[in-house]
Amino acid sequence: MSIEVACPWCHGHFEVPNSEAGKKIACAHCDQLIRVRIPNHPEVVRFKNKKKIRVKKAESIAVQPNPSKPFPFPAAESIQTGNRHSLQPAPHDAEDDLSTKRVSQVAVLAAAMATLGVVIFLGVGIWFLGMLRRPAVNLTDLDTRIENKGLFVPVFPEMEKQKTIRNRGIDIFGVDLEADSRNPYNIPAGSMKLRVFMPALKDRAEYSPGSLTCVLIPSGGPDFFHGYPLKPVEQLDELFPYVSAGMVVVHFSTDGELPQAEYKNKTYYWDDSETAFRKFAAADGGCENARFALEFTLRKLPMVHPGRIYIAGKFSGGSVALQFAAREPRLAGCLAYTPCVDFQKQIERNKIPAIRQDFIGLLKRFAEQNSPSVSVEKIRCPVYLFQTRQDEEFPFEDTQQFSTMLKAFNSQVVFSLLAAQASDPAFDHIEIMNGVNWIIEDVSPVVLPKAIDMIPSGGAR
Repeated sequence: MSIEVACPWCHGHFEVPNSEAGKKIACAHCDQLIRVRIPNHPEVVRFKNKKKIRVKKAESIAVQPNPSKPFPFPAAESIQTGNRHSLQPAPHDAEDDLSTKRVSQVAVLAAAMATLGVVIFLGVGIWFLGMLRRPAVNLTDLDTRIENKGLFVPVFPEMEKQKTIRNRGIDIFGVDLEADSRNPYNIPAGSMKLRVFMPALKDRAEYSPGSLTCVLIPSGGPDFFHGYPLKPVEQLDELFPYVSAGMVVVHFSTDGELPQAEYKNKTYYWDDSETAFRKFAAADGGCENARFALEFTLRKLPMVHPGRIYIAGKFSGGSVALQFAAREPRLAGCLAYTPCVDFQKQIERNKIPAIRQDFIGLLKRFAEQNSPSVSVEKIRCPVYLFQTRQDEEFPFEDTQQFSTMLKAFNSQVVFSLLAAQASDPAFDHIEIMNGVNWIIEDVSPVVLPKAIDMIPSGGAR
């Protein structure tokens, strides 16, 4: 009697004697090792709790494939039909597919939740680090803090020429403190930008050392409690009269800029304002920016006379100019056009929401020590104040009162009051030309050496 053997590799059939039952033999067709089934023998026997459990019988015992002799056809279940070598796919189980699909959905959902958790964790971590690095607003003993900061001078990169305005005879250069990797990026005023306006020279001409007057001009705007970025050159016509008069202008940004966005929701505005204020206060209300601009002028502009450096500003820039004049004895003079001179009164006019009590408290502490009205006795350099009688943002009465207080300590104060509004097109020209004439009268007209061949205003290069 013989046993029929079905090879799981090549699906060939052949017969062997009963004596080969349970043994491994080579397939007569493909030479793969297979085990000969034992007739009427169970396929698997399992033990559980010492009881023998018989499992469904199989006509043949599954044989593990031999990796050394792979077969090119995929494994499939052999079903004996009329043609014993025909292949059919394994039966399809819809319930298994549904279970697999559910497992896949759960796995995808778990992966999405894990990714979201990682993103939230990283976001919270970045926010926490940002809070740690946010400059603290320590408004106690401000003067001592400024003296300590005065010891640090950044590394100033070389100026890069940006533009030449030929019809005005002006060369424009740019300086970015962040461009030099030797400067720490997280210090107050460490990321400020400067723009230098100089009288243009013909080819091969040079400025004589110490031959020109310089005016430092901080960026400014209607709000006194945050900084402002540099304006585009097209919006800086108010600076050109200084250069046309033979002076160098160093225009610089102030820390604590507000994002350039339209605020439809006042809540977002006050949130951003508080963040900007913290940076502005850490830079001593823009005075640290002004000090860096002064140090840059003394180190990188040899054509500027060290004793003829002025600071001038409009709106909040005028406030920065007055604050810096109270701290810096090296200035030759200060010009403030329609400045905010009393921060305490301006806080009341701004009508900050009552829910911002913490922010209001910070502003009041800042105003108590940084408002120009509380530093009048420290401003000893010549001062030129310009105001309009119809100014709606900063009432002229405040500036007039400040001028009276300042004259009690400083005899070199000029207060000019104009009847026109600040929005009048002629206003910018009138106020700046008055300031230029005041500088010229203060230091005597600047006479350029014969070696300097300047381009006349309105000429072509």
